[in-house]
Amino acid sequence: MLSEDLERAIAEMVAIGEVAPDADPAALEDLVVMHARDLEGLETLTSLRTLSLIGCSAGDYRRVGRLPSLRLLAIEHSDLVSLDGVLPVGVQVVVVRNCRLSSVAPADVPTGLQVIDVSGNPLDDAAAAVVDDGVLRGAVVTRDDDRVLALNARLARADGAFVCAGAADACILTVSGLDITPHPERVHVSTTTAEVDIALSTGALRALAGIE
Repeated sequence: MLSEDLERAIAEMVAIGEVAPDADPAALEDLVVMHARDLEGLETLTSLRTLSLIGCSAGDYRRVGRLPSLRLLAIEHSDLVSLDGVLPVGVQVVVVRNCRLSSVAPADVPTGLQVIDVSGNPLDDAAAAVVDDGVLRGAVVTRDDDRVLALNARLARADGAFVCAGAADACILTVSGLDITPHPERVHVSTTTAEVDIALSTGALRALAGIE
């Protein structure tokens, strides 16, 4: 049985004409899920080839790893912290942007991966090294520079919801998960790591992000 969040996502795609009203969920090939807290039943959508999870606070994302047909996965502005069990064997393109991802082990990354984008995450040193090793296997890798990674690590320890993406002198402050706003994907503030560092030190992150 599908969670209410997944049923809502399918209904929204029916409403905009992307999915036929009488379509069998198990036959769906593309799905966009926004603001979900419950992914129960996701693994039954075995025909999915592309999946986008945006602004979610599902906690456990390992159901994604049980989708045998998945080739493109995007998880953005969500509370994902680890790739353990999340990436299916056949996935080719992975975009995990503006989340809380800190842990990536070599076993988490499928050998056939062609593209991986992990910008806007508090990757620890070991995780960054694993991601960088993808280049040696021919993958296209995108991540933040080391100064932004260090700032994201401090943000994760202090709050957990805020992340930055980009470079030190031109980064975007945004939000992961549903803890402090119902629309984390709408928070995009052009700033610098220096400004974010000051806001972090003075407790003014919400003000900088425009969140009351």
